[in-house]
Amino acid sequence: MASSVGSAQTAASSLLPKTDYRVHGELVFEKAQYDKIPVNDRGAIRILKVHCASSDHDDVVCELITGTILSYKECKEHKPHPLEFKPYDALSWCWGKGRQNGKINIRLDGVSYVKFVQPSLVSALRALRHRNCDRHIWADAICINQDYKPEKNSQVEMMADIYGRADCVRIWLGDLDKSAELAILFIKQQVLQLQHFDDLCRSSEFSEKWKALLELMQREWFSRRWVVQEVALAPKAIIHCGSAKLSWNKFAVAVELFVEAETATHRLSEIMKTDTKTNHVPRYFEYISQLGASLLVDATGKLFRDYDYIRRLQPRSKPARSKPKTTPEMLIDPPPDTLDREPEDDEVKTLDAMAKAQPLLTLEYLVSNLSIFDVTNAHDSIYALLGISKDTTPTAANKKLLVTDHTQAVLEMFTEKKQYNVDYTADYIDICKEFIEFCVRQNAHRDPSRVLDVICRPFAIEIDQKPDELPFPSWVPRLSKASYGMDRGPGIDGLRMGRKNADSLVGLPNVTHRNYNAAETKKLDGKVFRFRKRTVPKPKVNGKPADAEEGQQAVASHSASSSTTQEDDTKEETTEVPSSAKTKEFGGPRKSVEPSNAGGARPQSTLAASSATHAKDAAQKVVNPIAAPEKGKSTTIASPELPMNTTSMPAVSQPSSESTHPILNHFSLFVRGFVLDTIVELQNSSQSGSIPTAWANFANWDMITTPPEHFWRTLVADRGSDGKNPPVYYARACQESFRKGNTTSGVVDTTGLIEHERNSVVAQFCRRVQAAIWNRALVKTKAGRLGLVASNVKEGDLVCILYGCSVPVIL
Repeated sequence: MASSVGSAQTAASSLLPKTDYRVHGELVFEKAQYDKIPVNDRGAIRILKVHCASSDHDDVVCELITGTILSYKECKEHKPHPLEFKPYDALSWCWGKGRQNGKINIRLDGVSYVKFVQPSLVSALRALRHRNCDRHIWADAICINQDYKPEKNSQVEMMADIYGRADCVRIWLGDLDKSAELAILFIKQQVLQLQHFDDLCRSSEFSEKWKALLELMQREWFSRRWVVQEVALAPKAIIHCGSAKLSWNKFAVAVELFVEAETATHRLSEIMKTDTKTNHVPRYFEYISQLGASLLVDATGKLFRDYDYIRRLQPRSKPARSKPKTTPEMLIDPPPDTLDREPEDDEVKTLDAMAKAQPLLTLEYLVSNLSIFDVTNAHDSIYALLGISKDTTPTAANKKLLVTDHTQAVLEMFTEKKQYNVDYTADYIDICKEFIEFCVRQNAHRDPSRVLDVICRPFAIEIDQKPDELPFPSWVPRLSKASYGMDRGPGIDGLRMGRKNADSLVGLPNVTHRNYNAAETKKLDGKVFRFRKRTVPKPKVNGKPADAEEGQQAVASHSASSSTTQEDDTKEETTEVPSSAKTKEFGGPRKSVEPSNAGGARPQSTLAASSATHAKDAAQKVVNPIAAPEKGKSTTIASPELPMNTTSMPAVSQPSSESTHPILNHFSLFVRGFVLDTIVELQNSSQSGSIPTAWANFANWDMITTPPEHFWRTLVADRGSDGKNPPVYYARACQESFRKGNTTSGVVDTTGLIEHERNSVVAQFCRRVQAAIWNRALVKTKAGRLGLVASNVKEGDLVCILYGCSVPVIL
């Protein structure tokens, strides 16, 4: 292996396999060819030196060199013989899910190897390489040995610094087509001319250009979760689409103007509806604010505070920040050429300014708000945001710490940023559990009455699971329940952003107001809060378990759950949110909930909004699994498929030996709470946000007179579009919606009212109704309350209050 001491070295070949692997006679660059980077060597990275080419059709030829992201001073402090800093650009691109059938050539010790990569990466390197000199680029797919998990953990830990210390982040959107070219010219020549912006929003003459801009914003790159960090930390970012270039600053301003013009008045959609070229599709830009590009621009503007901006007008050959004296070798890869420059590109963030930047958003907020962004590896749904949150510091799980765990815990008591392990070897279900636990611990002092709201916001990536894997627990909300998603629609080529489900009723964390307050001042009980995994014992060998100790632990854990959930049951109830439950959401007008009034009836009142879990039958039969609590007595709520021995629980059939595995194969969350009410009647769920007319009859309303307050408030989950109390004119808007909503079909067509009714008040009301009832059903409880729940809630399900959760839940 080549030494890593001194100047940047060409990757060594000491790890070459004895027998080279060939495809069609060509040597293939595999993981064994990578020069090993010590995972504890702070700042060490590989950089791709892309050789120049006079023709765009020439093969991409590269070398891998080892360098550092640290300055010379930092390197000297780190060790006496530091690696050399090599100026580089960082590539931000979309991996995609296609086959790696593109190829580049990597030279190693005079031998040329072929490395198979995504075709989009080959296109990016072709477009970015210089004509007359080599160029240094950092590209994650090549510069990180993706097959060596310890190295991947370590490099992900440094990802924020890798992008933050690059000369420039090059954003590759893909090849240039007519639509993208039209959109980029539209931004440069017209959108940013603010004195004429209103004219662009009034005339159908520009509809084709707005459509092109929308298509550019829907490029696959904007769906990646990693891009949030890559753009937010970039000292400068330039968008590349084929041969066309556009500064990120210009693009961000154009997107903000686009979103503002549409969301404020929907006037751009009105123009598109009158244009024959767009097939008269209504609400063409309705959900533009939920596009990845819009959320990305919005997020990058909120992430940090107190950046010091400077304007660099000196010649480009001068160093942008403090570095070692320029050497002839460094001139091989000059700073970005003048072809990439635009007027505002000279405005960059210096390292000193970036060091002073204050992250503003928590990890919980970022994961919850940016769920629309996709990842190739499910682990990255969390890891991709660690470097930009205000309360996390990514740390490789395999990294050797210089202090003990106890010392580290004491140190973190005085800092807001906590270490967060990056471990790609862990199961994704454990990654989700660690995220929830982290959010709960972080919020224990910030807002203890809302710490469990995290289990009500969809964040977990949908992954394929094997039959023998631990099923996803109900307290890990999946993205299949997210509010928005890309789908195909009539009259539109390609995908379009649209609503999939109602909004989560707990709202986003870190907002100045809370949506609901079901538990009032009742905080999460830290003594009860815990997770318990019951894994299936391994098969027996010669009459004994293959792993006897593991089997004993699983059984012991299962037995312990019964005794644990009975602890102190004369004071409060311990609720186990079962792993087999299906996540639902529930809403209605807010009412103050008092623990002492859990059994009291409130006729014609409605339930507070809730995200809930509902336990389904497992392998065993359970008769009336959870008894209704008697007045003045406490009850232990538990997963009905787990045998429980409590005074308040009916007898449960004992599982047979064949059902041992289903019983043990659970991952449970224990919290404290109480039973409030019981579901007794249900109506059909809303389809595509329409209001079934049967709901009005269910609420004893004749659809002619003024609607009952508890009914119209339930339709909007007792909230306005801003998350605050609903305006009182919603009652009139509700009455008008039923009068003009084509009720002969059995539903109030809220979409039709939004698209065709020339009444902004009714349209606003219908949009709020859709956000509250989409795919939800109307229910009535034993106490006479109305509420909104997911379509798979059943009669007899319990409405419960969990301490530390701002909304009721259903078990």
